[in-house]
Amino acid sequence: MLGIFGKKNNFSLEHKIVNIALFMAILLSIQSGLGNYFLQLDKITIFIPAFSFFWFSGALLYSVIKKKYLGITIATYIYLLVIFTPVLWITNSGTLGGFQYYTFLFTLLIVGVLHGKIRWVVLGILVIVTISLIVFEFYNPDQIINYPTRKDRFIDIIISYVIVFIALALLITAFINQYLDANKKLEDNNQLLEKRNIEITAQREEISRQKEQIEKSHQHIKDSINYAKRIQEAMLPNSEFLRDFFADYFVLFLPKETVSGDFYFIKQIGEILVVAVADSTGHGVPGAFVSMLGISSLNEIVSDKQIKSASCVLEKLRQRVKSSLKQETIFSNSDGMDIALCAINTTTKAMQFSGANNPAYVVSNDKLKVLEPVKNPIGIFIDEKPFKDVDLKLHKNDVIYLFSDGYADQLSSKKENKFFLKNFKNLLLEIHKLPMEAQKQALLQAHLEHRKNAQQTDDILVVGLLV
Repeated sequence: MLGIFGKKNNFSLEHKIVNIALFMAILLSIQSGLGNYFLQLDKITIFIPAFSFFWFSGALLYSVIKKKYLGITIATYIYLLVIFTPVLWITNSGTLGGFQYYTFLFTLLIVGVLHGKIRWVVLGILVIVTISLIVFEFYNPDQIINYPTRKDRFIDIIISYVIVFIALALLITAFINQYLDANKKLEDNNQLLEKRNIEITAQREEISRQKEQIEKSHQHIKDSINYAKRIQEAMLPNSEFLRDFFADYFVLFLPKETVSGDFYFIKQIGEILVVAVADSTGHGVPGAFVSMLGISSLNEIVSDKQIKSASCVLEKLRQRVKSSLKQETIFSNSDGMDIALCAINTTTKAMQFSGANNPAYVVSNDKLKVLEPVKNPIGIFIDEKPFKDVDLKLHKNDVIYLFSDGYADQLSSKKENKFFLKNFKNLLLEIHKLPMEAQKQALLQAHLEHRKNAQQTDDILVVGLLV
């Protein structure tokens, strides 16, 4: 009963109101039927309440068991307004009896349960039925069955008051319980939200602490890398040194990250000037470590006056890299570098080239000559071959190009098209007569136009020397 014929949360507020209305209608049917029976009124006035008792009882059982109420509610309202109300009105002294008090209860139930257009339709039927009964009573007072005695009327009105009072008490109780339940749910939700807010605050503080820690670590790593960059830059030769030996030159150096795996090397030993461009395994910090190994090793090797050829320099460099990186078998790490190295006699302009995977280009008389390397890296390799020398005579206005593979391997924004060596050669032939600084800018512009919004693929290093 307190759950309106179900557990506390079985029904919505509207459903509870319907159950209350049906329960009160059952009581009203009993009261009306018994009253009419003891007053010895016409059989129809006893039959209608009896029929109504079974109708309302069935409707209440359907509502409770099936947990559906809208359809049965509308049907019950129509029955109440069209049949039940007129019969009880006429048989219970009309406006002088107690039944008119039920119209207030009907109105409250309609407003509390129904929604939208159906609410106004049923309210309209209630108004029409009530006015029609009042008009009918006014013009046909003799058709209204009055109470036999004043006492009977008094008893009927008292019973009507009691039924309406019980109905209102149940309705108010349902509304209060609904309000209390809603407040309890709201309080529970607020407590849950407060608990979650505490958890979120704790998580946010933890995230903030971790973020601060990560930022500190990142800054520390960044500072370390920047320091490594300064060390690497200090180990790279001053390119201005080339002005003493060449008419002009350029160095296009674009590390992919703060430090680079690509490096260039310049050193003079007597009349011989050694110039090299190397591409170490990887880029960034790992490549930078290998590049520093390469720079230091080349400095020591080239300083040895017993070295007589460019290929001899590369052979010595291979031995040093393998020894430093503990590459004892082909299953060892495969770190190393590719390099193009030129040894130029500054007096006779004779040049000797030797390459490990990396070629060199010489443009002379508008023709581009490729100085082929040995297809071996500096480092451990499954099929090691001796490095070879390529000798040639340089002439005035010849241009030497040394480079790593980063320029030709740069991907475009389509992620599928490299720049390729063929295009690189054609570009060098187009620009080789320009001033060296203009060549550098042309190479940079072509690179940026090809790359567009794509990320840089690798370290890029191109050195141009004008004889």
